[in-house]
Amino acid sequence: MTNQGKVAHKPGKGAHDDGARKNGAETDCAETDDAEMDEAQMDDAQQSDAQKRIDHSLKTIYDETLNEELPDRFRELIAELRKQDSQK
Repeated sequence: MTNQGKVAHKPGKGAHDDGARKNGAETDCAETDDAEMDEAQMDDAQQSDAQKRIDHSLKTIYDETLNEELPDRFRELIAELRKQDSQK
């Protein structure tokens, strides 16, 4: 009888071996870690995009505020202060 076509079973190398389970578990952990990293990167990217939109909005509001005319009451107060300052 010959051993042609038969595969010899080697102890410790089977699919039910603890080493195989560990390697599989490590692969699963690596995939989970990759998924968590991808999710974290997406969260960072979303936060970065949100931060850019906030920055842009604040700059726009600031620029608009700088271009607003001074209220009449402020003009009157400044005029009074200048008058007091010139009398000293």
